Amino acid sequence: MSCSLLVLLMLTFMSVSAFILKGPKLFSLYKRLFTIQSTSYKHPRNKHQNRYDIDSLVESLPQLLKCVIKSPSGEKTIDMSNQESVRLLNSALLLKYYNIKDWKFSYEFLTPPIPSRVEYVHYLADVIGYDYFTKNKNISGMDIGCGSSCIYPLLFNAEYKIKMVGVDIDNNSLLNAKKILQSNNLCDSIDLRLQPTPADIYNHHVIKNNEKFLFSMCNPPFYDSIDDAERASERKWKHLGKGSKKSSRQFGGTSNELVCPGGDLGFVSKMIQQSLNYKNQILYFSALVSQEKHMSKLCQALEAIRANGVYVEFSTIEFNPGQKKSRILVWSFVENKAVWLNQL
Repeated sequence: MSCSLLVLLMLTFMSVSAFILKGPKLFSLYKRLFTIQSTSYKHPRNKHQNRYDIDSLVESLPQLLKCVIKSPSGEKTIDMSNQESVRLLNSALLLKYYNIKDWKFSYEFLTPPIPSRVEYVHYLADVIGYDYFTKNKNISGMDIGCGSSCIYPLLFNAEYKIKMVGVDIDNNSLLNAKKILQSNNLCDSIDLRLQPTPADIYNHHVIKNNEKFLFSMCNPPFYDSIDDAERASERKWKHLGKGSKKSSRQFGGTSNELVCPGGDLGFVSKMIQQSLNYKNQILYFSALVSQEKHMSKLCQALEAIRANGVYVEFSTIEFNPGQKKSRILVWSFVENKAVWLNQL
């Protein structure tokens, strides 16, 4: 690792653990500090820094053996164009590194890649304050759209030992997620709630009176239509050297998981507006954002709220966990966070 990159990383984590910067100028500085250019970079607490140890993963989950192939250089690897291989690989990672077993759900549902999902978990923990998690257990977080895999509640609980609430509009997804929680004795640590009003993100069905959450996180549907999702899938297949394969997506995914009006821009815009109704019950709101131009528009929406006299601070995080740049938007309406935290 070069000296300049090491200095950048040190500045980054010193900054994020201390505070969330406020105002347009400081927001821009914060954004620059948190832009990591290396595509091989992962968060320091991410357990998946190096190439997969295939033999070790097969030892953890013997079913993975049938998915092992040889690379052109003769090394053992996994065929990432095969949906079953992708599912078993991520199941093995969960079992080996997080002690999560029986991670099973229908292949129609999205299979989230663990190494990139845990990046969101760690970066959000840094924004909130990593030390706070290690010292305080009377806290909980919320995942909007937990899906049948329940991956973010599982990972946050495994890494930081805090209670989580997983919310979804699909009851079948929640029923499957409950089976995973039961298999891992996590029903007391992770609560599942149905959002019966798909037009809403935050309402009384998912947030009870006087209930407080340290944070809310969300990996929203990125696409505006099934056609958009299929085109993105085709690009992935071509990148894998498999040509066009419209009938199958590498990581699966139902329409609820992939598509919503306006894509992630529409979804997160609604999150921002509805978050105003719960600005004193959730300390930090956050969401993944697919494109830089979407992030710019969302920041403008938050600036508009600030211009109307509402206190709001926000920041962005950009990171490259693999071949695709990811972005996180974090915002809060609470100015005195120490007082808010003392009331938990």
